[in-house]
Amino acid sequence: SPSGLSETRNEYIRNCSTIGSRVRAETARRPVEGNAVGIDVSGALLIEIEGNGDERPSNGDCDAGGGVPFSQPVAVGFGDVTQLR
Repeated sequence: SPSGLSETRNEYIRNCSTIGSRVRAETARRPVEGNAVGIDVSGALLIEIEGNGDERPSNGDCDAGGGVPFSQPVAVGFGDVTQLR
């Protein structure tokens, strides 16, 4: 049921030690580095990327969305994620 999925997602977010950490995701096209800030409804890790404000991820595994300011988190659907110190 949809409410069951929502409960499962919320539980996952509460217990995810990656959220709140600085991370590096090795994706198919390029590395993505920033702060893990959440999980989207599809289960992708949301990473707030640091950059010069004009750069947009060119990685097909990241979706900044059309016209979304770069300061908004991007979704990394898959890749090796490492927590940084």
